[in-house]
Amino acid sequence: MRFTSIILALSLLVFVSCKDISDKLSNKKTEKVLNEEPEVYADEKEVVEEEPEVVIDTPKVTTAEEIKTDLNKDVILPGKFYIIGGSFKTYQKAQELHSQLTKKGYSETQILDPVNNFSRVVISSFNTEAEARAELKKLRAQYKDETIWLLTPKK
Repeated sequence: MRFTSIILALSLLVFVSCKDISDKLSNKKTEKVLNEEPEVYADEKEVVEEEPEVVIDTPKVTTAEEIKTDLNKDVILPGKFYIIGGSFKTYQKAQELHSQLTKKGYSETQILDPVNNFSRVVISSFNTEAEARAELKKLRAQYKDETIWLLTPKK
């Protein structure tokens, strides 16, 4: 009887300790599975389409102070000499002369940004004063117009 009790006790001990080891092993496997990223096959991937970015272009609002600053800003390129065909208080008049000069074949004609509220119409521009003065003399004689003038860069 004593022998049977010992065998029964040992069997019970082995059974319980095996169960503990089994539980511990299964918990480690569960932790490992939970921490791993699931395998995703190419045909199972979820396609997520990104929404396009919406850009709203709002016009710039110009303040009265900015206009006043712009009207007093000189936009002459440094080192350039400009032959001016006219200087006008209204931009519309400057556009009219610009259009006439373009029709006559002056491809360089442009309207400079207003300075002191006057828009100047450029007939042509030069890098040297000698070239500019020679062209100015020629234009004054050709059009018999002494109001064409030379705008020189600030020194």
